[in-house]
Amino acid sequence: MDISSLYNIGATYLQEVTGTDKVIQTEKKENGFSQIYQAAVQMLNETSALDKKAQEEEINWAMGLTENAHDLTIAREKASSALSYTIAVRDKVLEAYKEIMNLQM
Repeated sequence: MDISSLYNIGATYLQEVTGTDKVIQTEKKENGFSQIYQAAVQMLNETSALDKKAQEEEINWAMGLTENAHDLTIAREKASSALSYTIAVRDKVLEAYKEIMNLQM
């Protein structure tokens, strides 16, 4: 029995032979680094939007367009909390990266 032809069989060949749906392949690819990256980008965009909202509230307060200090305080706290959370996530990602780089294989 000659098995030399089996050496060239890979995952892509098996998927073609079995007729694996390409939608399933796409979903699996999106569950990896891409999904983490998209979540990080979304978090940064939300943090930026909250910071922009806080700046707008400060400008409105300084120009006398609003007399409600409560909205200004809430906007500042939301922006501060979002920034603190983003920094904490960044620190954990860097810590995990350093730990992975120090692993011996």
